[in-house]
Amino acid sequence: MRISNYTIKNNLLSQIQTNYTKSEKAQNQLTSGKKMQTPSDSPIDSINAIYSRIRDNQIKQYTQNSENLKGALEVANTTLESSNQMVHRLRELAVQSANGTYSEADRKNMATEVDQILRQLIAVTNTKYKDAYLFSGSNGDLKPFDITYEKDPSNNMDFVKSVRLQTSKGVKQIDIDQGNTLDVDLSANSLFWSHSNVIISKQDSSNYLSNRDQSFSINGKIVSISQGDDLNAVVIKINDTVPGIRAERQTMPDGTNVFSLRSTSPEKIEMLDLKGGSVLQDLGMILGGLQGQDPSNNLHPNTISVNGSSFDAIISFRDALLKNDSNKIGSLHLGAIDEIQNHLLSSQSKISAMVYRLDENQKRLDTEKVDNTSLLSKAEDIDTVEASINFNQLMNIHRISLMTGAKINQTTLMDYLR
Repeated sequence: MRISNYTIKNNLLSQIQTNYTKSEKAQNQLTSGKKMQTPSDSPIDSINAIYSRIRDNQIKQYTQNSENLKGALEVANTTLESSNQMVHRLRELAVQSANGTYSEADRKNMATEVDQILRQLIAVTNTKYKDAYLFSGSNGDLKPFDITYEKDPSNNMDFVKSVRLQTSKGVKQIDIDQGNTLDVDLSANSLFWSHSNVIISKQDSSNYLSNRDQSFSINGKIVSISQGDDLNAVVIKINDTVPGIRAERQTMPDGTNVFSLRSTSPEKIEMLDLKGGSVLQDLGMILGGLQGQDPSNNLHPNTISVNGSSFDAIISFRDALLKNDSNKIGSLHLGAIDEIQNHLLSSQSKISAMVYRLDENQKRLDTEKVDNTSLLSKAEDIDTVEASINFNQLMNIHRISLMTGAKINQTTLMDYLR
């Protein structure tokens, strides 16, 4: 086969162009420090790099979530510790005032101190964290508790008359890793509720029947009711669906049947009819209209409600001091204060457990971040020594190609005329 000079030149130019392409790629790798300029350079490494970058972003987000949550938990723990110290002082006053050696005047002085401690406790529960109320549950812009005052006619001093919860329960689910969620409840109606909440309707519901399929929620858990369900069916579905709540059908002395709810742990019961439903309204538990849509304050006035608020218990203790009722203090209020303290300690333990879980999870994320960075570097970054040797080889090949081409193409027309 005859090889023409034209063929030789074309092959030479083609090889030189290939060398230029390889040299450019090697040069870009050295200047950028990266193996790939486009995904097609190494599809497998590109895929590995994408997954590593995604995971790196996830770790950063989970770390930020953990840091924000840990900050809130640490503030909450400090607040509960301060509250516990104040409740401890209340217990000391209860023990002293139950002693028959103290006079009525002494107990009134103690009542004044109890009222001041109560005010400080309320101020503590209204603590803010990052411009939001820490214990406000679902609404961080609203103070958890509101105070109403009244004057004591015996000394014309302002005392706390009542403490009203203004916010509803709010359990926040915080993602701290893939498939790893922490349920956090810093709601005031959980942390500062030391007794079970009991709600009894006075309305006779013996003949209650649901007229349609509808639903309602208790403490955030949705209960679905079918058309034709009676009071017994409603009670069974609540007990099967809502943990921590005991529903009952109670027969009163007059033969009527009423509906009641009781929390099995210290927390306020919150109820809400959903999507135009009316089960709870029909059973006489909550109000209708707009007021019925506020679960923090929608109880029907025709209900018997035994609140378990820590503040209600402290107000009751203070009133017993004002009435000089030492027997009631020793038999009732001292035990109630112990329950408040026990619940605060239990809440602190739960918060400490969450902080420990966050710390352990963060240690694992920090280790994975180092490993993930190594994988990303392996997929993307060049070996500088190897890349430099490769680039020098390409430069040598390129120079040799040019020298060889120059020698082959030195012949001119005059060489053929000899």
